[in-house]
Amino acid sequence: MSDILQISSADLTGFNLCIQPGSSNVIVISPTQAASLPTAGLRAQWKADSIEQASGSNIIQWDDSSGNGYHITCSFGNFPRLETSGVNGKPAVRFDGFYFNYVPDLFSGLTEGEAFMVLKADNDPGVGTTMGLWEFPRNDDNTAYPYTDGVVYDGFMTTARKTLGNPSTDLETWHVYNSTSQASNYVARFNGTVLFSTAANTVKTTGARILGGGSSIYAWYGYIAELIIYDHGLTAGERTNVHLYLNDKYALGLP
Repeated sequence: MSDILQISSADLTGFNLCIQPGSSNVIVISPTQAASLPTAGLRAQWKADSIEQASGSNIIQWDDSSGNGYHITCSFGNFPRLETSGVNGKPAVRFDGFYFNYVPDLFSGLTEGEAFMVLKADNDPGVGTTMGLWEFPRNDDNTAYPYTDGVVYDGFMTTARKTLGNPSTDLETWHVYNSTSQASNYVARFNGTVLFSTAANTVKTTGARILGGGSSIYAWYGYIAELIIYDHGLTAGERTNVHLYLNDKYALGLP
């Protein structure tokens, strides 16, 4: 077959037409649309663009958009804030050392899980006590995103905190962090690229849960636009679809 020329038709908005040069025959008509988020096993989803508040206002409760009711709250005198133009014109939640100290028990009954987060840290490497990102749920060691040497330490759904290493991704820019915790399998990815993996892993589903702080010692400074939790480790295809959804939505320019 000769070369295929792909054109767009103003008369068929949202479609691509592939025709053979020198012929009026349409070979392929394929719709183009934004990637959709896989919903099978979606446990919780917190999106800054679902918060209907004024820019700069305090966020007392961040509602779960999955429909499962895992709303998170802050009961301190100071709160995370909404920034309506946080990431490429879309809202994000601003953390200045004040975190959501109540996260419902969304891990009960799970044997594995996977998380995706669109975020940007203030400092890379970390500075002082501004480094703790979350406890989902808490284990015996603090998280650091990143530590003062640029290394990321995380403990998502694991009994033993993992030393992930120093990612090549600049954590002061918007990016996607993705972690998978399963029996004998823990994987951490930055913008879809694996930085760390190990078979030495035991899944943890109990303990305190905090978003925006690694402990009372290490609170976090930065922005989170979206956090997604699944009740299982995703297939490669499912994971790709989540990345496509996040990349399209936030114009991250990921490969």
